[in-house]
Amino acid sequence: MSAHLTIRPCSPDDLIAAIDLLMLSAEQHFYPDMDDAARAAFLQENSLAKALWLQQQGYVYLAAWLGKRFAGFISISPAAHIHQLFVVDALQKTGIGRTLLDAAIGAVAAAYPTAQVTVYASNNAIGFYARNGFQRTSETLYWYGSPYNPMSLVLATARAPALARG
Repeated sequence: MSAHLTIRPCSPDDLIAAIDLLMLSAEQHFYPDMDDAARAAFLQENSLAKALWLQQQGYVYLAAWLGKRFAGFISISPAAHIHQLFVVDALQKTGIGRTLLDAAIGAVAAAYPTAQVTVYASNNAIGFYARNGFQRTSETLYWYGSPYNPMSLVLATARAPALARG
């Protein structure tokens, strides 16, 4: 990456870019496993209005910008559950996801001390989370036919300095 990577709290414009990225990713990765009812529920649960409401409830939304290009985002709940993490396809495997993950965990851990972070990883994200210290906590479960994999990360003191740099 030659451009500078910036992680910042999502502005309303960032949230629009985030929802656009989420919908593009959903079309490519989630919709094939969903029926019409699941798609409708997904759209309702992942709207701009819902993201704005979740921010008001204490969810942390962070945007990644590579120079002037929107590169991805993460949202994490006050209970330290990763709600969403998406990186533009062409920028995956460049460290942006890891940087977003560390920044979000750091932000939530600072505001809401917690011993672990959880996520429901899609099948194609299990490897990413495993490389970042998460372990599966259950077999694959299904939401409207779409698979998800409960995983968690115990926040060890060895990881704390990385979070402070987030």
